Amino acid sequence: VLGLAAAAVGATVCMTDLPHVLDQLRGNLQLYCSSNPLGEDLQSRCSVEQLTWGSESEAAHVGKADLILCSDCLYKEEVHRALLETLQALSHHDTLIVLSFEIRRAPIEANFIQQAGERFEVERFFQSMRDDHDVQLYYLRPRR
Repeated sequence: VLGLAAAAVGATVCMTDLPHVLDQLRGNLQLYCSSNPLGEDLQSRCSVEQLTWGSESEAAHVGKADLILCSDCLYKEEVHRALLETLQALSHHDTLIVLSFEIRRAPIEANFIQQAGERFEVERFFQSMRDDHDVQLYYLRPRR
């Protein structure tokens, strides 16, 4: 959804996921574009690529990005370091990363933010607490 929203406002978008999810991601993109009046234009601005966090070769294939939208990606603590390595590999000095997630295990998410602070400038810019849901959004910028 984030990638489609970015494409709808004119961005060139590379949507990434793990190998076993790519067919579903491509199918969802095709389905959405086939039922949308702007579908052909949206599809021309979207690509789908495999990206396993921690894979230097896959990150190099995807390339550097000006903006990285990372939504609800903190679901497995054991891949946090690989996620940070990948975000760093995809970033250049002016990249902005927008990270959003729901707090499900506060100490684990707090640890991720602390680790992110070792590689990036970290700024929380939004927090919403409603009905037992704590959603937070952060800007991450490469350290200079």
